[in-house]
Amino acid sequence: NGVDSDQIILSYDEISNFSRRDLTPLALDEVNILTSRDWIFIKECIVGGPLPPKGKSIAESKKSNRISSVIGRRDRFKEFLYHVVANGHSGLDVDKMDYLLRDGRRALGESGKGSMTMIMENSCVAWGKCGNPAKCWECRKASQDIKLSSDKRDGYHLMIVYPDKEGRMIDNVMEFFANRFQKHQTIYTHSTTNAACYQICDILLLADPYLRIPGFDPDDGKTLLQLPLSRAMISADSYLLLKDSILDIIAFSQEPKLQPARDLLKRFHARDLYKMVGQQHIASTNGKEIDYEWQEELWDMKESEIGKNIIKCSALAENDRNAPTEVDVIVEKRSIHHGMKEDNRKISCFAFDVVE
Repeated sequence: NGVDSDQIILSYDEISNFSRRDLTPLALDEVNILTSRDWIFIKECIVGGPLPPKGKSIAESKKSNRISSVIGRRDRFKEFLYHVVANGHSGLDVDKMDYLLRDGRRALGESGKGSMTMIMENSCVAWGKCGNPAKCWECRKASQDIKLSSDKRDGYHLMIVYPDKEGRMIDNVMEFFANRFQKHQTIYTHSTTNAACYQICDILLLADPYLRIPGFDPDDGKTLLQLPLSRAMISADSYLLLKDSILDIIAFSQEPKLQPARDLLKRFHARDLYKMVGQQHIASTNGKEIDYEWQEELWDMKESEIGKNIIKCSALAENDRNAPTEVDVIVEKRSIHHGMKEDNRKISCFAFDVVE
């Protein structure tokens, strides 16, 4: 997601700055030296298009009407390079392939690559019609450019496409997105996974006012700062220290004010996790409108409002001391899609018949 990409860009900047401090012209030959344009191109590939303005997140930049252009590879015949890591046209990219293979192997013991092998081996580049020009940064930028009268590719892009050999490619692509959907249900949003995530978040929130992470001021790079966990991302030095070991630091600390965080951490290590007490599926036959009016009203309610109603219904009596409070209830509304969010129902796989 956008938040992950923002943090990846921050980490990448720190790594590239470190690398450039260590690299000298004598250490590289003239052919292999990376220019500033190359460093920017790598970041643009992570985003899948133009970088957001300084001080704005990727999500904020995408919501704005600002029309930007890429810097790394401006050649129209190289635009498909921006679809390799983050494919905004089809949602089928190596980033998804990587984490689906990794997590399938580590969490579920899967050994095969399944449909991904055929998809990767048969992918190629061809001209394709853009399926969503209103959101496509390439189309929005092209609308401002002066088109040559001889330009027959207006509205088309060089895209990564997949020849539909023997009528099997579409099945492979759909299997890939079904695999993603299934893993989101069985791994990423599983009740145990969510319980562990929320419990770790609460541990970090309890520690946040009292635990400090050292880092340098991003403006001058020299002034040493002591940042709380919630602000560590403003300094790459601090952010790169936020590893799993942060829980060990909390556990081994002797700071009395961190005792509530340590107590909750002990519960976590003992597998005394938060419990999911119920869920309500929202029915939508066409993928657009919710089928039942009461479910639509429920979906439109804020999570905090739903939580208050749960607390109200859970009290057996007015002065019930065992009744849950707002800090005891977590409500999460979740929508799972096949990789293209609101465009999920019109997945574009860009498969085509091969004519001998």
